[in-house]
Amino acid sequence: MITTAQCADGLGAFISDAFTPYFADIYAKRRMEDGEVLSMSMAGVYIQPGMYENAEAIAKQAAVMKKLAKSYAGTVFIKDCEFPFEDRLRLQG
Repeated sequence: MITTAQCADGLGAFISDAFTPYFADIYAKRRMEDGEVLSMSMAGVYIQPGMYENAEAIAKQAAVMKKLAKSYAGTVFIKDCEFPFEDRLRLQG
């Protein structure tokens, strides 16, 4: 999904709020079976002109951020711009 930086946090919250009720019964069944709690992991990539060489580079950064988001417990929305510049370079590989 593409949005502006100003709308990203609100969009993340909207998606979380909108989808959680639909999956509530699935979450409950899964918790009862194995004790795990299902959650959503969302990630955002900040883009400025010239920052990435092409769409593939953006997709790779999104995949890195998604993997990082999945390492946090619960439903999360993280953005690469929340990390210090040095960490962002490290995350890009």
